[in-house]
Amino acid sequence: MRMKNFYDTAKATVMAANDEPVLMKDIIEAARSASEVFFRSGRKRIPAMDVNDLSQETFYRAMKGIARFDSRRASLKTWVSRIALYYLIDFEGREKRRTVWSDAFASLKTEEVEDDTSPLLAEYWGEAYEADRELLTEEALGRIEAAFAKLCESRRMVVKLAGEGFKVRDIAMITGWNPSKVSVLLYRGRNDLEGYLGTDTLQDYGIAA
Repeated sequence: MRMKNFYDTAKATVMAANDEPVLMKDIIEAARSASEVFFRSGRKRIPAMDVNDLSQETFYRAMKGIARFDSRRASLKTWVSRIALYYLIDFEGREKRRTVWSDAFASLKTEEVEDDTSPLLAEYWGEAYEADRELLTEEALGRIEAAFAKLCESRRMVVKLAGEGFKVRDIAMITGWNPSKVSVLLYRGRNDLEGYLGTDTLQDYGIAA
């Protein structure tokens, strides 16, 4: 990562793809703005998260990967927002594995999994069978994430934002796309996932229409 005018915070720049200069203050502002938006969505589910921590981590990751930023493919705001979103999802996943999963598994000692519960959903929601519960859960999570990975980046981001509870107008504000484009991406992304996972799985994952 190359920097220029590092000690002048107003003019300090880093070099992105194709030797394009990007002002550090713009990265800081984009990280702060995205973090505030996502924090409002996630703070009730993951109270351990602090908006300043999210902002700092987003900025750090953006600086680390700035050489991959290409303004011809996405605006700086959109690119940084993706970094914040994916970090928040990862953070939430780690918190769930430390708390929710252990609580769910403990409760299963006196409960039985219903026969009509699909194995994939049983594993994903912590209702896995007694043997190798953690391994099965990780496998289920991997299958769902693998399905997301098959989506193009724009559809994947829109569907994940919708799954986080954001409305079309909010997603449009975060990404810089117009609401019509967001609606089309969301519709197509959900259709793609339905083909990979099935309608029931989408509903339980919280991303079905």
